[in-house]
Amino acid sequence: EQTETRRKFMAMVQAGHLPDVVNTLTSRFLHRARHNDEGLRQTVRDMAAETGVEAFLRQQRAIMSRPDSRPLLSSIRCPTLVLVGDGDESTPPELSQEIAAGIPGARLVVVPDCGHLSTIERPQAVNAALADPKMKARLDGLGGVPLSMSPEEFGKFLANETEKMGKVIKAAGISVK
Repeated sequence: EQTETRRKFMAMVQAGHLPDVVNTLTSRFLHRARHNDEGLRQTVRDMAAETGVEAFLRQQRAIMSRPDSRPLLSSIRCPTLVLVGDGDESTPPELSQEIAAGIPGARLVVVPDCGHLSTIERPQAVNAALADPKMKARLDGLGGVPLSMSPEEFGKFLANETEKMGKVIKAAGISVK
């Protein structure tokens, strides 16, 4: 059923209807309490337009062809945070609980009043989960992560690291669209 829906969306996008698909998906991605939040909806539309049709199609093909990795979860041996919005329709909390349970030592955080787009719906909650002492302790020893930061400082650190990575990717001539 999901594959057929994805194929339908792909056909619509190829026919020039990316905005229609984005509007439909946005209602699935955002928490039900924010379906009418025009600012968030515009952010999602802008992100989709910037990403473009070809990237959307590649993402859908990748999702449809990926194998079920649940049998491999127990082999993960690094600090793992599984974060999900309590209203996430794409990756429901029950599935995230299954994922976290399958990874030794994983920490599950369920963000209240949040859908699938946690970093834009509830950025403070995401930063707090990443900067939480329990998560910081798991990151200890990995190197390069300053562990004495507040959630706000950690959010700025992540943004800075993301910006630096973008510059490296651009300098290497790699296209991410």
